[in-house]
Amino acid sequence: MLYRFRGNYRNRIGGFFELAQIQLIYGIDSTVYAKIANHLSLDTTNIKRIDLNSVSLERLALHPYIGYKLAKVMVNYRAQHGSFKSKSDLKKIILINEEIFRKIERYILIQ
Repeated sequence: MLYRFRGNYRNRIGGFFELAQIQLIYGIDSTVYAKIANHLSLDTTNIKRIDLNSVSLERLALHPYIGYKLAKVMVNYRAQHGSFKSKSDLKKIILINEEIFRKIERYILIQ
């Protein structure tokens, strides 16, 4: 049986890069995940990425890994320093540690 997860969380996040992210869906705890993990497959071809140089504060704040506070800092950084040149520019923002960077880097792009 192939499980397909359609829903608000997956859409808000932009898609799943790792099967373990499914545990972040309400109602899918580690027990449920263990039961269904062998039946899951992952398709990363339709991941939705956010262009940091054109996204609005409101849209960026909707991403579950970013939220309003971090989105505001990111947009303010862009306003003060100009367009992001690369994803690694995010590491210059004091609120973005290595863990946060790893979570969000796959969902962003720089154009």
